[in-house]
Amino acid sequence: MNRWAIAGVVVVGVALGLLLLARPDTGGAITERAGAKLDGPGFVAPSDPDGRNLGAPGTAGTTEPSAPLEEPLLPLSDREAITARLSTPEANAARQTGPGWSEVRMELTTHRGDPQADALIAEVEAMFGELRNMRRNSTKEGWDALEAKQRDLLARIKASPYGSSSGVTHGGGVIEDKLNAYDNGTLEIMKVGPAAEPADVVIPHPDIIESEMHKVRPQ
Repeated sequence: MNRWAIAGVVVVGVALGLLLLARPDTGGAITERAGAKLDGPGFVAPSDPDGRNLGAPGTAGTTEPSAPLEEPLLPLSDREAITARLSTPEANAARQTGPGWSEVRMELTTHRGDPQADALIAEVEAMFGELRNMRRNSTKEGWDALEAKQRDLLARIKASPYGSSSGVTHGGGVIEDKLNAYDNGTLEIMKVGPAAEPADVVIPHPDIIESEMHKVRPQ
């Protein structure tokens, strides 16, 4: 009798063992029932202190380095090169005649619709493009040609029906003063760019700095 009882216990034990081995993992089902969705919209994988994405269960160990918050500063030599390029006498002259041309253009725009005024406005706007190029890539020869072009355009504007207006008179005076100061060697030279001294800093338009940085930034 004892032998049959022992045999019965063994059989039951083997059957239970087989059932436990064959039972599928219900962890996913339990998780779904608990409402913890491990992927899809709204899921944010945790990260360890080194910035590695720990991911959902089964994806641990994947590495996604964090993006830097900002680009590192350019080397000092590159910053000095940018500042030197943007701070030449010719670049300064182009920068300092700009406000005068803005005043002249503002005055001319009050006469829009007049064919002569419209033609002069178009020339002034083209001049702004040439001044911008000179600020970015200045040469002595290029400036000499641009200075002559400015004097010619200003003379024609002053000879037009709008030449006696306050905007043309004042703005034209600013332009001539800066051109003469360059010719006489008395133009104030201000450093512009990332290596300029704090007391001398003049902030150029952002597209100028960005253009200069792309010239030295590794591609």
